[in-house]
Amino acid sequence: MTTELALSRLIEACLFVSDSPLSDRRLAEVLSRPISEVRAGLAELRALYDDGGSALELVEIAEGWRIATRASLEPTLARIFGVRRLQRLSRAALEVLSIIAYRDRASDPATAQDVEQVRGVDSYAVIKGLMEQDYIRQAGRKEVPGSPLLYVTTPRFLEYFGLKDLKDLPDEMELDALFKESPQPVMEPSPEPSSASPADSTPAPPP
Repeated sequence: MTTELALSRLIEACLFVSDSPLSDRRLAEVLSRPISEVRAGLAELRALYDDGGSALELVEIAEGWRIATRASLEPTLARIFGVRRLQRLSRAALEVLSIIAYRDRASDPATAQDVEQVRGVDSYAVIKGLMEQDYIRQAGRKEVPGSPLLYVTTPRFLEYFGLKDLKDLPDEMELDALFKESPQPVMEPSPEPSSASPADSTPAPPP
């Protein structure tokens, strides 16, 4: 005789095998259950982890849910595996991301010229690298002479920084502290010679 699994356990299984966070609506679709029941199941699963003293926790991130090891365990995990769970971004990448993210939050996507105006340096190579890493994406063109490309953040950006949505972006003081903690660049591509302007060119995909 087969015993039907509780909804919270079905949700747990879905989150365990998924490579990316799953929204409650997606879970409701996959499990063919009302979204109200799925939300109740998520709450039950979170309580099971929290009340049981588990090393895992249920986190809402990147507009979805995922199972993760508790942040307090990161130093131990780093000692065991010799690496941090997340590769840190360079200061330049963080600066570009912050400009694009805050403009995205204000529903006013940034162009490459907007980014360069704030930073005071050519940012095309950094923008290209962030697109290749899937932290930002193109969002059409601005309706001005030259029609420069617009850039917005992606769910991967939210997931990397542990944000539920852009409303959770830190204030200016917290952001400044984040920049000061960032080590030397780890993912800044070398500029590629090109006669084209960032405003008129679409970054080439990675080889």
